[in-house]
Amino acid sequence: MEVDESTGWICVPRVWVAHDIGRALNPTLVRGQIEGSVYMGVGEALMEEQAYRRLPPRLSNALVHKCPSMLEYKSLTSLDMPEVFTELVEDPDPNGPFGAKEVGQDRSCR
Repeated sequence: MEVDESTGWICVPRVWVAHDIGRALNPTLVRGQIEGSVYMGVGEALMEEQAYRRLPPRLSNALVHKCPSMLEYKSLTSLDMPEVFTELVEDPDPNGPFGAKEVGQDRSCR
């Protein structure tokens, strides 16, 4: 990560990822799924903001999004995306189809 001290702008120039996927049935799609997860993670960490405001008490006093419009939503562009180095770790799962495991999804209740 690089930080421009004069502006506070943060840049992530590259990311290395190793993912145990069992057997890669389609390595191109697996890499795409992993790199998409990097895109989402970097975008959430650097650009997304959950700012809230409180409604007036006469309405409900609830917390709501400060800017509920998608026009205010920021996400990475291709120029913001870091270079991604993906390593596929193939350790076949005897219980998975053809030895495959999931990639990009959480199956924590296995």
